[in-house]
Amino acid sequence: PASEIMEYMIKKLPEFGGTVIQTEDEIAACTMAIGANYAGVRSFTASAGPGLSLMAEAIGLSGMTETPLVIMDTQRGGPSTGLPTKQEQSDLMAMIYSTHGDIPKIVIAPSSVEEAFYDTVEAFNLAEEYQCPVILVTDLALSLGKQTVEPLDFNR
Repeated sequence: PASEIMEYMIKKLPEFGGTVIQTEDEIAACTMAIGANYAGVRSFTASAGPGLSLMAEAIGLSGMTETPLVIMDTQRGGPSTGLPTKQEQSDLMAMIYSTHGDIPKIVIAPSSVEEAFYDTVEAFNLAEEYQCPVILVTDLALSLGKQTVEPLDFNR
């Protein structure tokens, strides 16, 4: 379900001067996002639960170096690579305790499309303010669903 995020961003980011880089795996995606943020560029990565397991060490690196990092976790059925088209909400505890040792991190779980929009903006702001990883935890329905919302306030 995280592939749809990348596909959407490939279409939309160039309008705002952004770019998308598809890496070879989740480890590279997370460390590349850390590197970009370290250099002062707002960046993020997205994956599903099994990919987040691979990112655990890099999430710890972000916390240890106090480098902002935003990750979108689109939960799906498990365990392991499990059921990519089935819904499950089982990653929350894994995201809270996703690293070795204790580092500050923020986990946000939006429950609607509108919340996901505003929470993503807030995730970037919180990551920069507190210099820590912020993980947005969604599920299949929210990641792939469409919903009519009031016009979004880009200045909020």
